[in-house]
Amino acid sequence: MLRNGDMEVVFNFMPPSFAQGKGEGRYENFDKDMSLAIGMPVSWEDREFFYIEKPHQDTLDRVRQFVATYHQKR
Repeated sequence: MLRNGDMEVVFNFMPPSFAQGKGEGRYENFDKDMSLAIGMPVSWEDREFFYIEKPHQDTLDRVRQFVATYHQKR
């Protein structure tokens, strides 16, 4: 969480290094997929930075669930 209460989700590699060149297309809409999963707008700020303004109390849990199950749904 940021000081102002907003949330930033950061990945080391986006798309992940295992997908580069062979599965990058699945990550084209990662921000939109995350937004649908958590029920809030997600802004893809930079290659590995995603911004969520004024997250709800359960947003962190929803983000965790989304990331944990992302490959199972694809």
